[in-house]
Amino acid sequence: MLGPGFEQISIYLRDHEIPGRGTLFYSSVPDNKFYEVIKKIIVMKLIVLAALTALLSSCTYSEKANSLAQCLENKGAVLYGASWCGYCTKQKEVFGDAIRLIHYVDCDQEREKCSDQQIQALPTWIMGNGKRIEGYRSLEKLTEVTGCEW
Repeated sequence: MLGPGFEQISIYLRDHEIPGRGTLFYSSVPDNKFYEVIKKIIVMKLIVLAALTALLSSCTYSEKANSLAQCLENKGAVLYGASWCGYCTKQKEVFGDAIRLIHYVDCDQEREKCSDQQIQALPTWIMGNGKRIEGYRSLEKLTEVTGCEW
């Protein structure tokens, strides 16, 4: 069963003989009703396409975030932040679930570690080689400044 409206269209489609032109299909459904059904079909297909595109792009983005997080972890990167810091929250959110792979130090809970590393701006990344990256960075920018690939 195709759903509401489809049965009506199939009922209205009939063979029609035009002299010298052969058999054609035509619809005796009023034009506005026929086009309403066609519009509904197109809209439904566009919604499904948009949903699939969003799903695929989120999977791809998630895979990229995982790849970058793994690379940062392999390079000994540590992210310093604080719970009250909006940019720190944003920095963690861009990684999604992949943030679990990154060593994160909350400077409110571990003040001594942050003091020892002379953290003066949040968020701050410190790579294993001592390189510092201060402030929020998109995943794309982090790949550029760290040399990590996705």
